[in-house]
Amino acid sequence: MDAMLTIFPAALLVLSWLLSASRVLLGMAASRLVCRCLRNRMLLHRAPVLALLVCGVASITFATFASFVPSFRPLDLAIACALFRQMAQCLGFLYLHRMFKHLSDSLRSLWNVARAVAAFVVWLGSFVSLLCLAPNGKTTALVIGVLVSLATVYYFFHVKDAQKYSDAERKSLMFAHVILFNYNKTKQMQRRCRRESLAARRQSMTTPSVPSMPPPSSAKSMQKYTFPPEPARRVVVLSRRNTTVESNFIIRDGKVIPIPATATSPAKTAANNERRKSSAHSIELATLE
Repeated sequence: MDAMLTIFPAALLVLSWLLSASRVLLGMAASRLVCRCLRNRMLLHRAPVLALLVCGVASITFATFASFVPSFRPLDLAIACALFRQMAQCLGFLYLHRMFKHLSDSLRSLWNVARAVAAFVVWLGSFVSLLCLAPNGKTTALVIGVLVSLATVYYFFHVKDAQKYSDAERKSLMFAHVILFNYNKTKQMQRRCRRESLAARRQSMTTPSVPSMPPPSSAKSMQKYTFPPEPARRVVVLSRRNTTVESNFIIRDGKVIPIPATATSPAKTAANNERRKSSAHSIELATLE
């Protein structure tokens, strides 16, 4: 009866282990960390048959080794791998906090950093206690050392050159790259605007201000800016009228021929005005004809 009660949780545990391990192998095969043939799906429901077979072989191998070496417990190895995973997650969060400054405030708060450090210390202490205080800690430490050495050699001889990004990783990295590019572009624009404003402020402080007065181009501008008395204003206007430069023209053979401008007297100016009126009238008649 007791065996019947324990066999069902054990069967569910084995199935869960096979499913999760096959998913991990599929992701590693997509990134070329292991052989790419493991990501192939077969049969009607597109099941990862090869990944399931590899996981089953690995499970049987560790179970056989545990049966021949009584001091080795697979449970201690599984707990050590779980502690490795938790410590790696804490270190990954600290790396993101240090290298990526554009994260949200909730992720960049010092409280979250303190919690990540505290969690890392807890998991590290658990790992040390598993190796030092457990009854079979020496055997577990030896197995972990052998596995880490094999994984290191495998990384430097195969994974370092063959590793590629999978489709899911490429999409995630592209999204992160776009976010980082937009953030850097906005920051550069803000710095440029700040530099331009500071340069304009320094230039305005160093350049002496010269009061600018508009030129007295007409009697109206003179009245607006100089405000002379009324008799003097009339004298100025009359003198300007008498010294204006006239531009004359004549019409010869239907063509307008300009005459060089000269300073004229008031009498000659009136004669030129009459001549200009007659010339304009003749131009209108020629146009009508």
